[in-house]
Amino acid sequence: MKATHTLKENASFSNSDKVTFEDILFSIKINFCLLVKNSDGASYYSLIEEVTKIDQQTFTITCNSAAVLNELRSGGFFVLPKKQYDSLNLLQNFSLQRLKTDSTVANNASIIQFAESFNSSLIQTNPSSFQGSGPYQLKKWQKGERILLDRKKTRWEFNINKKTPSSSRMLMSSNLKLSTLTKMLSMH
Repeated sequence: MKATHTLKENASFSNSDKVTFEDILFSIKINFCLLVKNSDGASYYSLIEEVTKIDQQTFTITCNSAAVLNELRSGGFFVLPKKQYDSLNLLQNFSLQRLKTDSTVANNASIIQFAESFNSSLIQTNPSSFQGSGPYQLKKWQKGERILLDRKKTRWEFNINKKTPSSSRMLMSSNLKLSTLTKMLSMH
């Protein structure tokens, strides 16, 4: 099954950079990078076989089956800015297929370097360290106590629903995984 998606014209990260196809491909690839700390990514995205760029705004995701929910799931994932998390282009020479099927890539120096850098970025509490494409941006993080999220003023959803709160506070339990925060900031 193939599903074609078009990026929204105003799709952007917390720092106002536009979301690109390269960000989409990168965000899918990191889920199959064996050394990246990600508890559920590979199993959730296992349906994706290939991602093909059509033009600057349009891409096709090929799924491994024609299951009814695959079209929906193939467009419902978090997107992270490649230039922030892989500025050295360490994953560039690894195809999605190779990351999914070749366990020896875990011994590759580029993969090791990428994973160490990516994993270390996840333990920072500085709001500028978290850039995502979702409707909220991290304003403040008091580790082990709470996080404060502000809604992005440029998100199209908020132009429709004026009742959306401008900020949200959540008490963090000691077992809340950092990957949850990353996903919240990156959900579209």
